[in-house]
Amino acid sequence: MQLISETGASFPSGHATATTIFYGFIGVVLMLSAVRLSRVVWTGVITFLLIALILASRIYLGVHYPTDVVGAFCYGMASVFISIAAYVRFQQPLIDLLERFNLTDQSKLLNQKRRGIY
Repeated sequence: MQLISETGASFPSGHATATTIFYGFIGVVLMLSAVRLSRVVWTGVITFLLIALILASRIYLGVHYPTDVVGAFCYGMASVFISIAAYVRFQQPLIDLLERFNLTDQSKLLNQKRRGIY
């Protein structure tokens, strides 16, 4: 007996993909901003468990097959890592472009305030 009625199946699961991307980005940003290794590890573990529980609920409700959810997780995490890599790759050229137009880079100010340099 299903808990909800299924209206259609898709591969990969849209809900699982959105969940993975949303919470994956939040987790990666929190991990990159953490100073201590223990916080990085705990943030990663909590983020993974949150995503896993939501994805497991999609299977439990009978809305998706496990392959739909695994595919969505892989697609979502690939999106997160490719986006972070693109940000890191193009960060310096964008900073140079801002300086060329005499604009201040607000991320530098935030990093300096956080480290107590400002």
